[in-house]
Amino acid sequence: MGGLGGAYKKSLVCTLNNKKKILIPTIAVFVISVGLFFTMGQSFLPEFNEGSLTISAVTKPGVSLEENNRLGNLIETELLKIPEVTSTARRTGRGELDEHSQSTNGAEIDVNFTLNKRSHEEFMHDVRKTLAEIPGVATTVGQPLGHRIDHILSGTRANIAIKIFGTDLSNLFMLGNQIQNSIADIDGLVDVSVEQQTETPQIQIRANRGMLARYGITIEEFNRFVELAFAGEKLADIYEGQRRFDLVLRLNKNYTGTIEGVRSALIDTRSGRKIPLEEIADIVSVGGPNAISRENVQRKIVVSANVSGRDLVSVVNDITKNINQNIQLPEGYRIEYGGQFESAENASRTLFFASLLAIFVIFLLLFSEFKNLTLSAIVMLNLPLALIGGVLAVFFTSNSICIPSIIGFITLFGIATRNGILLISRYQNLSEPRFYQDLQDEQDFLFDNGACPIAGKNLNNPKNLDKIVVQDREIIIQGSIDRLNPILMTAISSALALVPLVLQGSKTGNEIQSPMAVVILGGLLTSTLLNIYIVPVVYEMVRKRKTRK
Repeated sequence: MGGLGGAYKKSLVCTLNNKKKILIPTIAVFVISVGLFFTMGQSFLPEFNEGSLTISAVTKPGVSLEENNRLGNLIETELLKIPEVTSTARRTGRGELDEHSQSTNGAEIDVNFTLNKRSHEEFMHDVRKTLAEIPGVATTVGQPLGHRIDHILSGTRANIAIKIFGTDLSNLFMLGNQIQNSIADIDGLVDVSVEQQTETPQIQIRANRGMLARYGITIEEFNRFVELAFAGEKLADIYEGQRRFDLVLRLNKNYTGTIEGVRSALIDTRSGRKIPLEEIADIVSVGGPNAISRENVQRKIVVSANVSGRDLVSVVNDITKNINQNIQLPEGYRIEYGGQFESAENASRTLFFASLLAIFVIFLLLFSEFKNLTLSAIVMLNLPLALIGGVLAVFFTSNSICIPSIIGFITLFGIATRNGILLISRYQNLSEPRFYQDLQDEQDFLFDNGACPIAGKNLNNPKNLDKIVVQDREIIIQGSIDRLNPILMTAISSALALVPLVLQGSKTGNEIQSPMAVVILGGLLTSTLLNIYIVPVVYEMVRKRKTRK
């Protein structure tokens, strides 16, 4: 027997003789781990490190393309002064037919950077500080992939979307600013901004139904005229070489450029006469919202924010607490919270049920293998042993449970049960007598041939009972030694494969894999080290109780 096996045999014998010294601390650590699990922060996905930023810069509505371009140049110039920034690219405004259309007051800036001496947190703080010094621009800092994930999840470019629903746009905008001021000082909350709303000059054409009836013009004909005259309608395409132009039918600019021109625009009546538009409609100049956002046919305004340096769920809890204490909503107004945390809650709920299903399936497979509920339960002890290491690994690294971490726990449960199966199956094999022959010497039953020939013994005899108990001890010791090397080899090989993912977690592309690797590696360490002691101890306790009965 090698040095490792000999040392393990001595420690195992000592453990079997002093069971409480291993069981009580293990139970205590498990209880502590469960408590830590429910007190740690929660988030949807770990923070990405894509090596580039996507900055959304929105100015006041109505700002011309030229002015927004000037502000965009200013932002890029200031960002390029940051040592880590290597290059920038910008898109100002997007076409109306674009799948992600954007007005002339909005811009997206891609920023490529390379970290040198400073950390990622210090660099991001410098970027946000630089953007905050540029007046008249509301900015949100994200990353290309994370930016698109946020937009898909909540319709905004940020981690958290506070949606305020109501009827009056002015009240919505006022409530949005109140909420922004209320939550701006929350630790870990950055890029807090209110969806830009302002009144822009408009010309409204209000139909006079009485005059329409007098001239025999239906409301459908009136609406069709207004749409065709001022919005225009594409009739055909005109090709000039390799270039294509739309042929659009609408009124001359003399009738659309000024309010007087609109009033004098001529519309056909039922009798064939032409009359000025002002004869059948009130044409007034008013102020109106630049844009109206709706969700489920309800008007809304959004206060968006990102999270940095804290977990998502705890920040949302602080936001909810602040708003409930400081904001009084008028009747008919309500607030909903969206973004990554909402998806995290939904995904966590789904994965929780998936975890229960995985544990149930594991138990069924174990029962089909051993045909014994007790033995299956002993193998399942590896799950809490693995949970200890997984939770402690997360606690001492990110201290935040995310979706990849939960997936790591599910994977870990499947791996951890393997060690228990190796031990229990070996114990069972050694417990099956290979020879049933008359014993000349009752001391020969102790492992000389790897068998346990106890058949025919009178179990009512206390001497035989004690021998069976001693025999079980020898089975446990020998079986544990037999399986020590396979257990350590498989655990070490698995752990070595995970070490690069753990150490390189901050590298681009490893952000999602690293939390899973941390959980699995930590769980493997504790489940392997505790399994080779806890399972033998519990198995012997069960065998003793069954034998005494």
